[in-house]
Amino acid sequence: MIIKNKSIPEFLIQAYQDKSNLSVKNIKHQKLVDFYLSQEIKREGKDLSVKLLKNHFKKKCTASIFAKQDGIIAGLEEIKYFLKKTAVKQCFFLQDSALVKKNQKILTLKGNSKLILKIERALLNFLGRLSGIATMTYTYIQKTNYQILICPTRKTLWSNLDKKAVIIGGGGSHRLNLNTAVLLKENHLNLLKNQIKDLEKIFSKKTKWDIGKFLEIEVENEDDFIVIFNLLKKINLPSHIPKIIMFDNFPPEKIKKITKKYQDKNIFFEASGGISLKNISSYKNTGVHIISSGALTHSSKHFDLSLLID
Repeated sequence: MIIKNKSIPEFLIQAYQDKSNLSVKNIKHQKLVDFYLSQEIKREGKDLSVKLLKNHFKKKCTASIFAKQDGIIAGLEEIKYFLKKTAVKQCFFLQDSALVKKNQKILTLKGNSKLILKIERALLNFLGRLSGIATMTYTYIQKTNYQILICPTRKTLWSNLDKKAVIIGGGGSHRLNLNTAVLLKENHLNLLKNQIKDLEKIFSKKTKWDIGKFLEIEVENEDDFIVIFNLLKKINLPSHIPKIIMFDNFPPEKIKKITKKYQDKNIFFEASGGISLKNISSYKNTGVHIISSGALTHSSKHFDLSLLID
């Protein structure tokens, strides 16, 4: 399933969807997957239940993972990568971002019964968390009528695995880390001796700045917005690098009033701060191109799955 945002320029989506760094082809991403799944398996320790029944156990078995609710499935690429390093054979019936129905079979495992029971909870926890985030992201997107790019913040429990799940649900990754892009927030600006003059001085120099994927500046009120808006209009960046103004904790009606008055084809707007499933619909027609919400990753509901031995 390809989830297409209707009114977001493609180059803006490219800047906010860091897919290449969130694939198992990337070594750093492999290490992240290995760490979380290995930790989950290691945490389980010795299985006393298996030990009790060991003399009566079948050595090999077939097991299947089923969805126990409707939603978007995520984490399959990582599970496939991880299982290839074990003796467990697998058969996948779906791919990441697929719409899954309740009771639908997702994958089948064949191999040593003790090993399958040992990794069962790790697999379900992994798929459950990432699918929960992907499903919530898709729900956010539906509530904005596919007109706004939905992104997480860096408030993540499972680091960039959580951000990968947001992309699978149809959203963006925003910054993966501090070296992804320039995002000047309140604390950065407060440390400048003279905020606007210092920024004008920096960007007036005829040198190539290390901006990263985009340049974004946070504003706290309308006066700050006007100043930053006029500053960004003067800055010449390559056409593929977006210039963004982030409205931090602005009520939607205030954002709508400002974006209606101030327009520039090279400047885009983002809303952030206190946005959740309960109020996201009110930001739908405010003129923002991006919404970032920490709730996507710190308040997502676990996706319900089960593993059953045939």
